[in-house]
Amino acid sequence: MTTSNSNKILLLGDSHAHVFKLVENAAPDFSISHCIVIGSSAQGAVNPHSKTNALPIFRDVLSKNADSHTHCMTMLGEVDCGFVIWFRKKKYNDSIKSQLERSLNNYFQFLKQEVEKYFPSENILVCCVVPPTIQDNTDKRFLKGARTEVTATQLERAKITETYNHYLSKICSKRGYKFVNPYAYLIDQQTRLPKKDILNKNPYDHHLDHSKTFEYWLASLKDNL
Repeated sequence: MTTSNSNKILLLGDSHAHVFKLVENAAPDFSISHCIVIGSSAQGAVNPHSKTNALPIFRDVLSKNADSHTHCMTMLGEVDCGFVIWFRKKKYNDSIKSQLERSLNNYFQFLKQEVEKYFPSENILVCCVVPPTIQDNTDKRFLKGARTEVTATQLERAKITETYNHYLSKICSKRGYKFVNPYAYLIDQQTRLPKKDILNKNPYDHHLDHSKTFEYWLASLKDNL
């Protein structure tokens, strides 16, 4: 269906979801309510005792705001693909395969148990995970938090991100969720890495430049509404 002012989206996500503030400004025909928990991961989405406290926060927002919204959109997974998977592999020898399965299972368990309480599956939108931006030659002393401990190359992280998005797409299709996926427009098709012109001006900031990417998100969102 076409977008209209009857589309009111409740957004639950990590810090990458800030891009949708620009999306909303460019699209007055629908509204977005933002609940952003910095550092929230898909693996921790079902853990009521995670460090970010994301699950209790998301639960509270859903219970108080779902009735006044027509759709729910989630944006999680970059923390997993860009940090958690590699950190746990190094520290706990936790295999990438098992972590991918756990992360995806937890993500969709969260959607099933928490989001589907309030929204039908066709009104649930899931965003793809953005490509990794921290380059191999970046001085890790200037990175924030535990990302300094990640030794995987940018291409390794990109491959995991693409694999993650592949499974996100398949599971969304199976469950009837909409997949908001501008990934192909965010990467160089030859290198499979983010296009250089959309990188953040700060080389130590792992977010893409929202001002140069929001139009891709807007187009994909409109395609799914």
